[in-house]
Amino acid sequence: MRRVMLTTVAAFALAGCGSGEDEKQIRATLDASARAWQQQDYERACALLTEARRRDYSDVCDPSPNEAVLTLFAKESPISDIDVDGDAAVVRREDDDDTTRMRKVDGRWLIDAG
Repeated sequence: MRRVMLTTVAAFALAGCGSGEDEKQIRATLDASARAWQQQDYERACALLTEARRRDYSDVCDPSPNEAVLTLFAKESPISDIDVDGDAAVVRREDDDDTTRMRKVDGRWLIDAG
């Protein structure tokens, strides 16, 4: 019984330290974001941004964002690397020198800055 409990505690501890599950959730958030922008589902796309990011880009999250912004968010190159550090992560893409910062808020990975 004690061994099972220690194993369970260790598993939870590892899960909180930037596990493969975090990377899977980060990829899912970024994929959902790209799909939402491509489908012009602005409500869904903005729901995947942190509150600070939505404030920074309030013009994007209004009912009629401009075409240049839509193109920027809809065209994303494949992910090459994800570095997770607690509730923060940095995503790098294959064809882009820029990075995307992610933040875990209430158990959900959200896009924080790009």
